[in-house]
Amino acid sequence: MFIGAAGFWNITLLVVFLILAGMVVWKIFASQNEERPFEIVPLALLGLALFIGIGVDLVRVEGDIGRMNTFFKYYLEIWVLLSIVSAYMLWHLGASGFLRPNLGLRSGVWMVVLAVLIGSSLIYTALGSRARISDRFTDGPSTLDGTAYMAEALHYEQEQPLELKWDKEAITWVQDNVVGSPVILEAHLSQYRWGARFANYTGLPTVIGWPWHQIQQRTDYSVAILDRAEDVREMYETTDEDRALSLLRQYGVKYVVVGDLERITYPGDGLGKFESMGRKVFENQGTAIYEARWD
Repeated sequence: MFIGAAGFWNITLLVVFLILAGMVVWKIFASQNEERPFEIVPLALLGLALFIGIGVDLVRVEGDIGRMNTFFKYYLEIWVLLSIVSAYMLWHLGASGFLRPNLGLRSGVWMVVLAVLIGSSLIYTALGSRARISDRFTDGPSTLDGTAYMAEALHYEQEQPLELKWDKEAITWVQDNVVGSPVILEAHLSQYRWGARFANYTGLPTVIGWPWHQIQQRTDYSVAILDRAEDVREMYETTDEDRALSLLRQYGVKYVVVGDLERITYPGDGLGKFESMGRKVFENQGTAIYEARWD
C-alpha cells in the first residue's frame, strides 16, 4: 500500500499477485506430491510476466517517448506469457472437476467470480475493436483497396483542408504509368501526418519519408536526416533554378509532386519554377506531377 500511496498502483496490484503466486509455489513444495512440482512451470511463467510488468514501471529506455516503446514491446511478452498460463489454468480447472455442474456453494461463488473476470477481460476486445474500426475518415464499404477512403476524405494540415481525392488520382496515375523505381520529390512533414503519401502508396523512393525512427535509433545519422528535410524545403521554396537543379540531381529526383499539401507546406513563388524546369505529365484540380528534364 505504501507503493500505491506513491502513485504506483499498477506495481501494487502486480506485487499482490506475485505474493499469491509465491504462496501457491510454497504450498506445492510443502505438499511433497511428486506430480505437483510440474505445476511450478506455469507459475514461473506467471511470475516472470508479473516481474516484467513491475520492471517497466520502474525502468525505461532513455529517450523513449512517454515509455511508449518500453510498454508496447515488453507488454507483448507479458501477454504471451499470461496467455500460456491462462490456457494451463483453464485445463487445470477442468481436469480437477472445478468446472463441472452441480458445484457446491463455495465453488459456485468462485465460478461466478471467474466468469466475471473472464467476461470483463473481453470488454476491451469488443468495445476497443469497435472504436478502432470507427476511427476513420469516412464510413465506406468494406474493401481491400487501401486508398478507397481518399475518394471522400477531408484532411487538415496547418488548419487548411485537403481533399484527398486529388492525391488519390495522382497516386493511381503513378501506379499505372511509372516504370521502375524513380525517386519522387514530395512534401516532408513530421510523423503521423500526410507527408510521404506517394512513397507510402506506390512503394517508390522519396528523398525523405518518416524521419523519427531513424533519428531515434541511429542518432549518429540524425544530422544527415535533418539535412535531407532541409534540402526538400529548399528544393520547393527556392526561386534559384540552378540551386534547385543541383539538389534535384544530387538526390536523383525523377518526378516532382506539387499538390495542395506542397502549396500549404511551402507557400511562395518557388513552386512555379517547376513549370519551366520539368514536363507536366499529370494534373488535376489539386495535384500536378512534373517529370525531370534535368537528368
